[in-house]
Amino acid sequence: MRQLYQQHATTFPWHMSIPGVSGAETMNRKKCPLSPGAGICLASLKAIQTDDQAVLGSGWTDTGFVLVLPHGMPPSPDSITQRFRRDCERAGVRYVTFHGLRHTFATFALAKKIPLHDVTRLLGHASKAFTLAVYAHVLPTATVDAVAAVADYIFGNDPERPERPIS
Repeated sequence: MRQLYQQHATTFPWHMSIPGVSGAETMNRKKCPLSPGAGICLASLKAIQTDDQAVLGSGWTDTGFVLVLPHGMPPSPDSITQRFRRDCERAGVRYVTFHGLRHTFATFALAKKIPLHDVTRLLGHASKAFTLAVYAHVLPTATVDAVAAVADYIFGNDPERPERPIS
């Protein structure tokens, strides 16, 4: 699976790079696995950048950013937000901020029973306790499921439970 590396930059905190794409390699980096679809999308963005660079030559600036304008420089954060809002409206989906998308990911991951330590790592939280404090509202159904699973095991309804010897 391909990885996305988030680099902490001073001007644009969402500075991203992909292995093999030049950029500032001395910054702090955080890895995030990518789905195959995301990898394909990012590869197509890279191909567009390569074409733009070929056309503009020395007029193209290699910043190492994934999302750039045709001359290689990143767009302003406000223009990204405005474009995303327009794209949501055109697609007929409710607009959610980028930070809201992060919460949506975490909520869905926990609801799908992705282990808490994995969600914590993917979000970059310092501790599972912090993740749990923010997303505890997602876990009541997980708690009910856990209690039911233990009850099934104790009371013999679990097919994986070993038979008790008859005394």
